[in-house]
Amino acid sequence: AVRRLVDLGERNSGAALALGRLRGTGTPMMDHTLNTTILALSLGRRAGLSRRHLMRLGIAAMNHDLGELIPGEDTLGSDPRQHPIEGMRWMLVHYGVNFRTLQRAVVAAEHHRHVDGRGGYPSLPERTPHLFARILAICDAYETLLAGTDETPPIPPDHALKRITRGAGRHYDPILVKLFVAMVGRYPPGSLVELDDGSLAVVLTHGAGDKGAARPRVLRVRDATGR
Repeated sequence: AVRRLVDLGERNSGAALALGRLRGTGTPMMDHTLNTTILALSLGRRAGLSRRHLMRLGIAAMNHDLGELIPGEDTLGSDPRQHPIEGMRWMLVHYGVNFRTLQRAVVAAEHHRHVDGRGGYPSLPERTPHLFARILAICDAYETLLAGTDETPPIPPDHALKRITRGAGRHYDPILVKLFVAMVGRYPPGSLVELDDGSLAVVLTHGAGDKGAARPRVLRVRDATGR
């Protein structure tokens, strides 16, 4: 699955990114995992990762919330902050300690850590999170804001982007945030915008050329008279 997503991104990055807006393809966890992985691969490509590293990033992204799915752990349901630690522990116990497994385990453990190495889990040392974890931190937060949770309602893409931007330098890697904003555009896909003539439209994707981020392709859904 990851290989096909990487292949699609190489052929048509816009189409690959558009897949991240899918909802209702399975359980909420499946939707979240898939959409976060698609965003992470797109951001990793923007960051200049090679195909080999994109494959590793994609597989790590597919496993980043593994801790929330593990049955029989005492910490599950009692302290959500421990889910990433449980995911890390499960991977190392079941797949052994090797470079690939260790990398995925570290990403699972660190993807909620702040870029300064603080916040999150008191059992982890204060250090700058792995690059894959810093990529996932942005994509996971953005996807969660769009989808909402049991405690918080979903918010529009442009509002989610503003929250991510406000966290740059504190919660999120500021360089990756700039790349993320450039990737989703000033008007992220799914945003509702008002056109100059007073009609309303939904953003589909970037426009063409250097100014495409500020002039996206849209689908008009209501004209100025309300029709």
